[in-house]
Amino acid sequence: MASITKAQFNIGLKAVLNASSINIEGNSSDAKFGFAGGAYAEYYLTRQLGITAELLYNEKGGRETSGGTEIKTNLNYLSIPVLVYFEPIRNLKLGLGPELAFLLTAKAKGDSLATTDIKKYFESFDKALAFGGAYSFGRVGLTGRYVAGFDGTTSFTDDGGEVIKQSIRNNVFQFAVSFKLNKTKNKTVKENQ
Repeated sequence: MASITKAQFNIGLKAVLNASSINIEGNSSDAKFGFAGGAYAEYYLTRQLGITAELLYNEKGGRETSGGTEIKTNLNYLSIPVLVYFEPIRNLKLGLGPELAFLLTAKAKGDSLATTDIKKYFESFDKALAFGGAYSFGRVGLTGRYVAGFDGTTSFTDDGGEVIKQSIRNNVFQFAVSFKLNKTKNKTVKENQ
């Protein structure tokens, strides 16, 4: 039996505040704040189920203190989260899905130290699982999300010439404001029950 539901396609812009940390061999850094921003598109499969994809410039990283000096690790990615979402009540969406990210730059900066390029210590492709919720007020939306990174591997040579491998992953809390660019345009689709 077929029923008629409404589906729509939306596009918009998103501004994000990140609170990120880096976990190395089970030890987590302090949180570092950064920003992310870009575009998103969402498509309703049914009245309550849909898919959203984003293309974001994403600042991640962490902070730690070594020898009395605070060192910030700044990791900049091009991130592509794709989430399947469920809308249990109107305007409230709960989503879950993968986030794939390409490392653009990686730099470390101490209080009185020069900026050091550390890109070679990080994998160029980052994988994570993103989940969270969003609520919309007309064309404006608010989002809270956690992005749990999967373990990657970093390797480096110590002073003695020994190659050391470590597991490393990014973890990020995100708080975002989005703005839908298009007006709502509904179209009729069929859903089989």
